[in-house]
Amino acid sequence: MRHLLEWVSTLADTFQSNSHPEFDDTVKAEFNDAFPHLTAAKVKLENGTSVEHASHPAVGVVARVFVRTHRSNLGKAGSTSDMEEYDTPELRAEWVEDQLRDNRFLYEFPDDPTSKGIFRGPLVITTFAYFVELYIRCGWSAKYGPPAGMLCLAVMAVKRGLTQWASGTFDKGGAFERVPWGTEAMRDFFPAASKLSEAKWDDIFGKAEAVIEATRGEIHVPGNDRDEEDEDEQPATTLFMSP
Repeated sequence: MRHLLEWVSTLADTFQSNSHPEFDDTVKAEFNDAFPHLTAAKVKLENGTSVEHASHPAVGVVARVFVRTHRSNLGKAGSTSDMEEYDTPELRAEWVEDQLRDNRFLYEFPDDPTSKGIFRGPLVITTFAYFVELYIRCGWSAKYGPPAGMLCLAVMAVKRGLTQWASGTFDKGGAFERVPWGTEAMRDFFPAASKLSEAKWDDIFGKAEAVIEATRGEIHVPGNDRDEEDEDEQPATTLFMSP
């Protein structure tokens, strides 16, 4: 089941992945691929009917919890920018305002008129690295295509994080949810992300892997500021990380 999140990461609307018309079929395919010895076997439900293991309702439930958990964790990763270098709330607010102006945070070289390095801003790369670390541990198959949707989600996680610091002091604000963050990702960023060249994807992944190496593979995600949609989600992680 480890490649389910890889499929989700390619979607334009990652917030709606759990209701995507291909979600259940993808879950079944990934389940059967991960547990081929269970493909032909059936399991009996409480109502007495028998279904394939991959079609058991619990599998779909756990799959949806798994996806929500990691989407939420990516949102949290975007809220962890180091603000300690700013001595006053006013200086923090000034920095945040500069980052949000024309989405400067999105670029590696925001002042370069010829090659800005879209989607390679340090905050975006650091946030996306949370997801790349997961890819590395799962084993990236690339069978679903580049993770344009998840890259856009990382962009929105950063934008949300900056917005939380807009006053110079942290304000958690609303949850990381489809409106407004998912809809803005689809409208403003996915068209460009979906057209990135292979060379640019290589650069993005390379920069993210450098962040992971620099942090010894430990991308920090806070655990004490759970969003409203997070309740009882974490136990699903281990099952869907397994081959």
